[in-house]
Amino acid sequence: MSFSPSSVEAFAIDGWDYDAPTARLSLHYRLPPMASFTETITFNGAQGIPPCATSERAFDLVCQLAGVSYFKAAMPGRIHLNAPISQRRARFLERTYANGLGELAFTNQCVHRLSRIRFNGGHAEPDDIASIKQPGMVIPIGGGKDSLVTVDRMQMAGYDFRTISVGNSRRIAEVVEALGTEHIRIDRRIDPALFELNRQGAINGHVPISAILASIMTAAATLYGFDTIVMSNERSAEEPNVVVDGVSINHQYSKSLEFERDYSEVVRNEVAPDLRYFSALRPFSELAIARRFSTLTEYHGVFSSCNSNFRLQDAATDRWCRHCPKCRFVFLALAPFMPRAALTAIFDANLLDMESEHYGYRELLGLEGHKPFECVGEIAECRAAWNLLIADPEWSSSRLLAEIGPLSGADSQWPHPSPQHNIPSDFSDVLDDTL
Repeated sequence: MSFSPSSVEAFAIDGWDYDAPTARLSLHYRLPPMASFTETITFNGAQGIPPCATSERAFDLVCQLAGVSYFKAAMPGRIHLNAPISQRRARFLERTYANGLGELAFTNQCVHRLSRIRFNGGHAEPDDIASIKQPGMVIPIGGGKDSLVTVDRMQMAGYDFRTISVGNSRRIAEVVEALGTEHIRIDRRIDPALFELNRQGAINGHVPISAILASIMTAAATLYGFDTIVMSNERSAEEPNVVVDGVSINHQYSKSLEFERDYSEVVRNEVAPDLRYFSALRPFSELAIARRFSTLTEYHGVFSSCNSNFRLQDAATDRWCRHCPKCRFVFLALAPFMPRAALTAIFDANLLDMESEHYGYRELLGLEGHKPFECVGEIAECRAAWNLLIADPEWSSSRLLAEIGPLSGADSQWPHPSPQHNIPSDFSDVLDDTL
C-alpha cells in the first residue's frame, strides 16, 4: 500500500476522553478518509483521581498540541477542531505548528505548506478560570546535562521539588536513580498506525516535541498537584539553523523564549492563572552550563545527550554513538572544562582525534552547510570552545584542532548571563551567579 499526502484535504482533531480509574488520556485524530489515530497518555500514580474543570482545559491543550505529530503526515490545508477556541489559542497553535514544523518542511522540501496552517478561532474565551491552589515544583528530566544543572541550582537555592519525565527511557531512569528524587513518570503511546503510514509515504520528520511535553506537564499539574514547571532550555535555542526565503528554520523553536512566553500566556489565560512555566537556564550560554556541569562529577557516568538513546523505535544500546551532532557538541562544550582523560573516559574516545568527525565539526563551527538540526549551541560559542582548546596544551595536539585551526567570530560574552528570560521575580536567586 502507499499513502499520498496530497490526497488528504483536511486534518481533524476529534477531542479526547479520560478514564480516571486508569488515569489514561486518549486523544483522537483523523486524516479523512485515509486514516484515524488514537494516542494515549497515562499519568502513573494518578489512578482514581477525578479530573477537575482545570484538568479538562489542560487536556484540550494536550490534544491540540499533540495533534501536530499526526497533522505532519500530510500537512493538509484545513484543520477541523471538535470545539471552538479563542483567537489567542488559534494564533498560538498556528505559530507553534508552523515554526515547530519548519525543519520537517525544509527537509521534505515543502516550506510553502507552512503558510497554509490555520486554526479557526473565535470568541470562545473560557469561563471561570480557577487557580490550581496546590503549590509545588517539578523539574522535567531528559537525561542530559542541562536538567541536571537545573536540579543542582534548585537544590543549592533550597527549593523542594519533584522530578518528572515522559516515556520509559532507561537512560532517564538511571539519572533519576542517581538523583534520588521523588519522581513522576508519565507514559505516552503514539498510535502505531502513524508509523505504518510513514512506511507508506507520509511526510515524516521533526515535530515540536517540547511543546507537546509542556502541555502534558501542564495536565499533570492538575492531577498530581503542582503549580510550577521549571524547564532547562538555554539561550542558544534562539538561534535558527538556516533561513530559507526569509523564513527562519529553528530545530529548537519549542524550546525558545518566544514559545515559552506564548505558551505561558495561553496557560495563564485559558488553563490556570497561577500555573508557571519557565526555564531556569534561559539567561545562560551552553558553555556556561557545561562549565557548571563539569563540576557535577556524580552524574558524569549516567548522563547522556545522544538522541540515539531516545528514539521511539530501535533505541541505542551505547550511551553515546560518537557520530552525531549532539555527541560532537557535548564533547566540544565540556572539553575546555574537563581533564582530557576524564572526558574521553565518558565517551570512550577523543572525538577531536577522529577524522570521521571532521565535517561534522565544521558544520558546528559554521564552516560548512548550516547549523545541524539538533539541540546544539550557537556557532559563535562553538568557536569560543574551539579556541579555548587550541590554547590548552592538554588538548591542542588533537587532530581536528590542528587541521581546522583557530577561528574568528567566537563569542566572548558566553560567561555572562543575558537579561532576556521569563524567570519570575520570586525566583531571582537562580540568577545570583553566572554558573
